[in-house]
This record gives sequence, structure tokens and C-alpha cells, in this order.
Amino acid sequence: MIKAVIIDDESSCRDALELLLKEFCPQVELVGMAASLPEGINLVKEKNPELVFLDVELKNHLGFKLFESFPNPEFQVIFSTAHEKYALQAIKTSCLEYLL
Repeated sequence: MIKAVIIDDESSCRDALELLLKEFCPQVELVGMAASLPEGINLVKEKNPELVFLDVELKNHLGFKLFESFPNPEFQVIFSTAHEKYALQAIKTSCLEYLL
């Protein structure tokens, strides 16, 4: 099993991604969800996931700030966002995927 968390400020996006994971990715175990970047940082520290689904625009923060708390992350990141303008920046973080 791949332990994963979702960090997204929109509950409908968290819920939709959770349903998609349950239906199409049985090898992914969702161990937590966070609605803000500070909450997400704490969740990652607590759960030590292998995979983080991360929104780019989170209320008062950009998801990229996650890497300030984890400069050498031991997890992979899949950005999930409605904003294509951040794709190049995401690629530079060596993200696993960028979902629009």
C-alpha cells in the first residue's frame, strides 16, 4: 500500500479525489486530508506519507511552500490544481505529476 495525504482548501476537491482514489487506485491508502498548508505540514509530519496530493493555491499560501518545511522530501508530490500557470514551477520541484 502507498500511504497518501491530500492537501487542498476546497472540500469538494478533497472529496472528489478521495472517491477517485478509492475507485481506481486500491493500492493507495488515504491516511489524512488537510484544508490548509499549515495543517498539511503537520499532517505530513504526523503521517509520513509516501505520496502527497497538493493543491497549488491554498487560501493565503502557495503549495510550493510545503518544500520549505521539507527541503529533501521523502515523499512524492502530485499537484492537483485548476491553474496551469504553475506547471513549470511544479516541474522544477521534481513533482511526480501535475493534474489540471
